[in-house]
Amino acid sequence: AQIKNYISKLGLKDYRINFIEKGAIPLFHPLSEKEKNKIDIGTAGGMTRLSTGYTFLNIQEHSKYIRMNIENIQTTKKYNIGKKYQFLDKVFLRVLEKHPEKMPNIFLNMFSASSKTVIKFLSNKSNIFEDISVISKMPKLTFIKALFK
Repeated sequence: AQIKNYISKLGLKDYRINFIEKGAIPLFHPLSEKEKNKIDIGTAGGMTRLSTGYTFLNIQEHSKYIRMNIENIQTTKKYNIGKKYQFLDKVFLRVLEKHPEKMPNIFLNMFSASSKTVIKFLSNKSNIFEDISVISKMPKLTFIKALFK
């Protein structure tokens, strides 16, 4: 429905939709065994933020690392989201589980922070001040309750 509204606003009359994409972002990291000469990227490589599904810059960063270390492909490090972001995602997923009806507004509120700050937060590059900027947009009581569950 949203794409049709967007096309309508553009004033386009003659168009055809060839494909309709559907999907779901897993709320867990798939377990895969390391295979010789194979490096998983994207969701399979643990690069997806479980809370939001954001993966884009994580893939780019790790792909650059792989390219620079391709000679030592056997010993390339596995991508790591980081403990801070794993913790934040865990709390966020608790809220998602208990209050799925609140998620549209929670995402809207999250993106009301500066876009640069949100992208850094989603890309695991934010500092404590940027974390606070994004977290302050969340419903406090809901997240505090999830924090202590």
